[in-house]
Amino acid sequence: MDNSFCLVNGKIYLSFKPTKTANSLVVINGRVAYAGDEGRARGIADSLDLRVIDLKERVALPGFIDSHVHLDELGMYLEMLNLKDVESIEELKRRLKLYIERGKWVLGHGWDQERLKEKRFPTRWDLDDVIKDKPVMLTRICLHAAVLNTKAMEITGLLEKENPDVIKNDKGDPIGVIVEKAFEKAREKVKEDLTQEDYMRFLCNAMDFAASQGVTTVGFVSCDRNSLMALHRLKSEKKLKIRVRVYLNPDTLKLLEDLGIRGGFGDEFLRVNGLKILADGSLGARTAWLSEPYSDSPTSGSPNISRDEL
Repeated sequence: MDNSFCLVNGKIYLSFKPTKTANSLVVINGRVAYAGDEGRARGIADSLDLRVIDLKERVALPGFIDSHVHLDELGMYLEMLNLKDVESIEELKRRLKLYIERGKWVLGHGWDQERLKEKRFPTRWDLDDVIKDKPVMLTRICLHAAVLNTKAMEITGLLEKENPDVIKNDKGDPIGVIVEKAFEKAREKVKEDLTQEDYMRFLCNAMDFAASQGVTTVGFVSCDRNSLMALHRLKSEKKLKIRVRVYLNPDTLKLLEDLGIRGGFGDEFLRVNGLKILADGSLGARTAWLSEPYSDSPTSGSPNISRDEL
């Protein structure tokens, strides 16, 4: 849609607290220039030769803002095996068996042990029953944990028993579930073979999905160097379909210093807003830092960053 137009004959919400609506709206160069009755709106449109859109008494809403989105990973997960509605480990295994993955890794996302009939984490042995010769990584809904098959554990070097972020059974053997820093290590291993074109595709996937849901602005949290460079290229090619406010991960600070970029750098479509620092984990992964142990686990979680580092 052009960034100058006129909407008429609708119920156009201007605010919700208090509720304010208008019959018509005029937008000039992407800014609301008038909201009110249809006669005046049409007069402005005629004088400026604007396109007039008849809403036919339908509702029009301001674009939604989602302030916490992992934009690159959203686009990546849209291409993965979807496990969000899986209700048992057997169902997870059936879906994994039917899934066709052409890449180096078999990737899936969205499982939640709280929703599984077995009420436990899936394990590497569960995944090995389906796929042994190719690395598999299935991320939990919270993005603080994942389950890997044995092949993936070997490739990432996470079969080590002394790593506190590798979950173990009563015998001390890693079960394939990894959290926090071990999760980040595995995720970086998956990303090693990705190109800038891959990142651009993921970001475009995510922006298309956001726009289809009426979301016109996102806060892109934990944006890394690769995604930042891909966003910059998309902007230069005029392919940003929504407004993006970037919250970088701390690892990108050196890059920002080298480029002389500070908070607020950018324009209305792409702007660096700040940093995303992960203080601790998630409740579902049993890594959120609590004052007492969990009711179903001896751990009380742990911080991801010290007070001095913060």
